[in-house]
Amino acid sequence: MSEKVLFIKAKEWEQATCSTDCINQSDFYIKMAQALIEEPMLLAALVIIISMGIFLSMLAKENQSSKESSLTEEQKWRNKIQEIIQTGEKRIGKLASDFPCQVDSFLEKYPEPQKDNEEYVAAKQLLEDNHTKVGELLLRVLIGLDGLEFPAELPELRQERRTVIKETQARINAADKQWSRVKNH
Repeated sequence: MSEKVLFIKAKEWEQATCSTDCINQSDFYIKMAQALIEEPMLLAALVIIISMGIFLSMLAKENQSSKESSLTEEQKWRNKIQEIIQTGEKRIGKLASDFPCQVDSFLEKYPEPQKDNEEYVAAKQLLEDNHTKVGELLLRVLIGLDGLEFPAELPELRQERRTVIKETQARINAADKQWSRVKNH
């Protein structure tokens, strides 16, 4: 059997016994060992296949690390800003956007204070708790952004951080304004 035929046969065995995610690699190695016993010329094809696999694996790792290292310092800082924002948004969820609606619903249901009504007191307490949660979660975003120390050569990142801080402060102020509608009610 020629080396080319052996190589093709070895490649077919590899594909048949080892899927792309290599769930059953041990079967592949057992069949290859059996084939080596039956056809000694298969060893050369096996060495070539293994060498190619190692080379492709090293190439993939090198490509991945070059992608990671190709991020500029500026992009790494931008990613940190985005990570802080995304973490805050995950924690806050719909709570911040739903809070004004909750206040409106409360004021519609209770146009006048009803301090003797347990349901009124419980609903007002829930709003106060939600206001506190929104404020604390947004404050965590501010603290995370405040902890970033950008290099002097990246002033545009400082401006980007200021913008995000102003937006976050505006959200805190909006929640406070909504709460003030209920607070003295």
